[in-house]
Amino acid sequence: MSYGITTSFKFRTTTATEENVFFYYPYVWTRGQTTPEWNACQQYCAGQRFPAETNARVLVTKYLEDVSVFLFEGAYHGSKADFELSIQPFLDSLALVRGLGTE
Repeated sequence: MSYGITTSFKFRTTTATEENVFFYYPYVWTRGQTTPEWNACQQYCAGQRFPAETNARVLVTKYLEDVSVFLFEGAYHGSKADFELSIQPFLDSLALVRGLGTE
């Protein structure tokens, strides 16, 4: 077992933005929809379009035997208009997968 003792911290802060957008996108998918959903999330989050101003969390969990819940939530530190431009490609890719009850 090992441990460490912290004796000092250094913080680098930035000026807070005047606008923040908090977002929450819940989706429910069948087992067959989960893989394309996760692929769309990875392509967006690891791609060129994911803005540095975004703090996002992803949760994927089993809901029923063949149903999963996918939550994409977080905060965008900027204007609502800029957020909508940055998130729309991701929402479009998820719309191609479609959610439970839209088939």
